[in-house]
Amino acid sequence: MKVWQRADVLGKEICRLTLRFPKFEMYALGDQMRRSSGSVPDNISEGSMKSTDKDFINYLNHSKGSAAELEVQIGRAFDAGYIGEGDRDKYLKELDEIVKMLCGVIRYLDKKKKKKGE
Repeated sequence: MKVWQRADVLGKEICRLTLRFPKFEMYALGDQMRRSSGSVPDNISEGSMKSTDKDFINYLNHSKGSAAELEVQIGRAFDAGYIGEGDRDKYLKELDEIVKMLCGVIRYLDKKKKKKGE
């Protein structure tokens, strides 16, 4: 899935980004950012292996929740001066695109579910 690929790339970029944080933040904010950014593609992947569209939608919603966490954490990293405005804007824009894609998949699965009468 294209959304999984983009979320995976973003997660890897966030991991590299947090390596530039001050040492004490690598185990606080940096760790939170690595976990939330990794959770987005992880939930997409895990959900895709479930047997029902309802289950998959649930996992996609978890991905959206992790994306919301990451959005706040990126803002916190910017406010603390750990990342610049360019990085902040780049990562927030990509995160917004990923969330839009997740919403599109959820809409598709909802329609499919309704046609099946689930």
